[in-house]
Amino acid sequence: MHFTIHAAPTGDCAATVREVQGQLLRVWEVSAAALPPLSVTFEQVAERLSAMPRMFFEPDGSFVWVSNAPPSWQLDGQLQDRGPALDYVELKGVCPAAVWERLLATLGWPEQKLLFQLVREGIFLDEPALRQLLLTA
Repeated sequence: MHFTIHAAPTGDCAATVREVQGQLLRVWEVSAAALPPLSVTFEQVAERLSAMPRMFFEPDGSFVWVSNAPPSWQLDGQLQDRGPALDYVELKGVCPAAVWERLLATLGWPEQKLLFQLVREGIFLDEPALRQLLLTA
């Protein structure tokens, strides 16, 4: 999977149900330019990621997180700064649900509502829809 992680808009936004990779999912009608920054700073997320075992974090915001035992998994990411707050995170890879939740927690989830833009498809999904897509892929 290749997607970007963004803060969800605070107001209402429209959603439609569409078929995505053979699944019927709720797709949010929003522009990336209209999304607010995340509620955390680059520095906060960098510190949280750096403290994780088997996490390789670079000062430019790039990171790789790998498993140490089967089943093997790997996440490659890049933090994108937006001045006083983190703009978004680009992410590639797959991982177990517990690892996924730990990564999202570094961004303030579940208090911080998130949207995920599938890069290839150019569409936005919320966390439950992305989880459904990942668990059935």
